[in-house]
Amino acid sequence: MARAGSVDRLKDELQFEHSLSLSVVLLVVVVIISAIGVAQSRYDTRRLFVDLEQLKADCSQLEEDWGKLQLEEATYSTHGSIERKARSQLGMLMPNLKTVEHVYP
Repeated sequence: MARAGSVDRLKDELQFEHSLSLSVVLLVVVVIISAIGVAQSRYDTRRLFVDLEQLKADCSQLEEDWGKLQLEEATYSTHGSIERKARSQLGMLMPNLKTVEHVYP
């Protein structure tokens, strides 16, 4: 009978060691998967940060271009500039005030 108890005890110890080994392997797999997830997350964060910085630089350049265009528009929309272009490029002349007719509604 003592021998049967010893065999049962040995079986129990082997089952415990087997389940412990399985738990350790499972834990190692989970740790590796977590490490891969952390590395991927850091990579994505860095990539998104680089993209954000590029977009900020693009935005700054577009704002600078917009300011230049507004200044250019203000320069070209003055009455003197419009009159010079009308005379030089379109051959237009200011009409004689005696020939101008006013039409009222």
